[in-house]
Amino acid sequence: MDQFLVQTFPKDVLQRKKRALAKRKADLEREKDEVKERLMNSVITEVQFAEVESFCQRVAAGLENCTFEDKRHILELLNVQGIVGDGEITLSGFIPMGTVKMERTGNE
Repeated sequence: MDQFLVQTFPKDVLQRKKRALAKRKADLEREKDEVKERLMNSVITEVQFAEVESFCQRVAAGLENCTFEDKRHILELLNVQGIVGDGEITLSGFIPMGTVKMERTGNE
């Protein structure tokens, strides 16, 4: 910038950079709008919330009788993933909104 102020920096370089930054800004704005739209469409309904609560209650009630392999299978079905960093653990997963067929893998 100092070079431009003292008239030693080529104007075409600045114009190219300005166009590149404007394109990047437009791309990021478009991406922001897409993410915003996905978030708006991902709001769950009361019925879906009730289904999730029911699913959690069914899983919680059955965990006492599950073997280690059963619990591992449940975590795989839910695609549970953990990230460890900065002294904390972050878990993410998937809660199915339909019927999931589970087969016991341990001694019944």
